[in-house]
Amino acid sequence: MTVLFEQYPALQRLHDWAIDRQLSISVEAIGPGPASVDSRTLTIKSPGKPAIRLTVLDEYNDARQDNILLCLTLIDMEFGELDDADNLESWARANGLDGHSEIVRKIYQDNSAGRSVFLDLYGRIPDAISDYDWSLNAGSAQALRASTERR
Repeated sequence: MTVLFEQYPALQRLHDWAIDRQLSISVEAIGPGPASVDSRTLTIKSPGKPAIRLTVLDEYNDARQDNILLCLTLIDMEFGELDDADNLESWARANGLDGHSEIVRKIYQDNSAGRSVFLDLYGRIPDAISDYDWSLNAGSAQALRASTERR
């Protein structure tokens, strides 16, 4: 990781931020259904604080317990989607989901509430990967994805 952090200092800042907050993240897949087969539920924990569960879209199976920085990036992206959305319908549309589905509605409500708790407890996640690098799997995104083996 040292070489990774030397090449991409923003990843070092994200790493230090997570260490300072003593974060751990567990990952579970959501079975096929109306939400998305590419969804993962992440549970964020830190000593003495309540656990927070968030569902993130994970098209490329980036959510891995062995790479907290990838998980934090997915969480940050979900928070960005929630910030950009005016309501359930616009959030669902942006994610290619059916806004009339009860499962999708519950995910939106749970993520909105979880976002509020997360921000109150930990503050904003530092930006570490540009949307450009993420979309093209270039630069820091590519390096971070390659930094640990997939399970």
